[in-house]
Amino acid sequence: MRFPISWMLVFSLTASPAFTMAADAQPSGVQPTRLQLRNVELNVEGQLQGQLLTSAGVPVAASKIRVRDQRDIAKAAQELTTDDKGRFRTASLTAGTCVVEIDRVAYAVRVWPQGTAPPKSLKTVAFVRTSDGATVRGNRISDWVYSLTAVEKAALGIGVAAAIIIPIAVADDDDDAS
Repeated sequence: MRFPISWMLVFSLTASPAFTMAADAQPSGVQPTRLQLRNVELNVEGQLQGQLLTSAGVPVAASKIRVRDQRDIAKAAQELTTDDKGRFRTASLTAGTCVVEIDRVAYAVRVWPQGTAPPKSLKTVAFVRTSDGATVRGNRISDWVYSLTAVEKAALGIGVAAAIIIPIAVADDDDDAS
């Protein structure tokens, strides 16, 4: 009796995510975008602080960065230049979403006044210039989990479930045989 139930459980855990993944399917030729909106706490003066680095960790000096407050799109963007250590600091920003543009690549950042940001918010933001443009790098080890698509998360869940359920089902079968 345990054998059919165990295998039905294994099948339902592996097959049911496949049915729900079909709803997440993208039309052919459309690449899903992975937008990671980072929470960043502004400093005491209400400024966003950050640094621009190469993929080798070398600061990028004298690079142009544009920052635009999303609440007032008509307002001109702040034009910044990184210092010799790749650091930049904006003028005072209002709480909400702002767009940081580096090398024609735009990134959304949610900024919070000091003392009001969620507990795991960043104090500064780092951008890494790679051969294909700049990318935001997080400061938490678990960021890779947040960057997974729904399909990748489902596959990870199936793998973990299979690693747990299959040995239990095999052990149950061995008990029934004796």
